[in-house]
Amino acid sequence: MKEKALNILKIIASFLIGIWAVIWYGANKIGASIVLAIVVFVIMLPFKKQKWITIARIVFVTVAFIFVLYNISTTDLPPGTSITEIKFIDQIIHIFRGFIRHVTQ
Repeated sequence: MKEKALNILKIIASFLIGIWAVIWYGANKIGASIVLAIVVFVIMLPFKKQKWITIARIVFVTVAFIFVLYNISTTDLPPGTSITEIKFIDQIIHIFRGFIRHVTQ
């Protein structure tokens, strides 16, 4: 039962991260989208009994998310586009709007 629950969590996490990767790709954040796609593959790898493999996977996923957060933080906002007055959230909104703009063209 425990292994089945872990597999379901892996599928759900991979699906959500995959959607996030597509959004970032559509917003021209190519580096972040590639890293997120690799994270999906790493998450979907089968579990091994060796502890160092599990630790290496956790470290890789953590470093990948740090890279994605850094990539978001380097996004330049056009002047006067602040919505929430919180720069990081405004950057995420700007990226998402870029994705919507590319999808609807």
